[in-house]
Amino acid sequence: MRDYNFFEPFVDRNKKNSNANYVNYPLIIALLVVLIGALPVYNLIKSFMLDSEIQVLETEVLENPNYSLLAVADELRAGIVDGKTRLDILKSIDVALTEQEWLDESFLFSLMSTVPKDLEVKNLSLTIDQAIQISGSATNKPAIAELEYNLRNTGKFENLLVRNIVNTEAGFYDFSMTLSVKGATADETN
Repeated sequence: MRDYNFFEPFVDRNKKNSNANYVNYPLIIALLVVLIGALPVYNLIKSFMLDSEIQVLETEVLENPNYSLLAVADELRAGIVDGKTRLDILKSIDVALTEQEWLDESFLFSLMSTVPKDLEVKNLSLTIDQAIQISGSATNKPAIAELEYNLRNTGKFENLLVRNIVNTEAGFYDFSMTLSVKGATADETN
């Protein structure tokens, strides 16, 4: 006859539970410390490898015969950008000038036909309120007076005023003059 132990199932179960719940915490902590310590070392090694790759690539680029062309290309790119900005400015000036009805070829021809032979116009600027500023150089003062006289006789200008006349060391007379187009205020109100 067999002897039955009433506590036998409980004894085996306790042995199984104690083996299953046993976790080696010091081993897990040691592995985590090793991983945390290895990560900076890995990053340091990786950074040294990347630095050496950068140096190799840099020497390849600098020794390439086409490297000098990059500087030329950068200069050309800068010139293109500058050209585009100048083109935009010129387009806006063109739009502003085409909107001005009083400024046409015949007007400019009548203005420039008044310039005597002893006088050179260096700068001619127009403002929004149809005022004209002329600056230039003449060999003598009567040439400046002749320009003013000729502009008055065209009948297209008013408020002529010679702002200044300066005798230069080279024997020329630099001058600046302002005038306005007749009827400029009447055109603005229409």
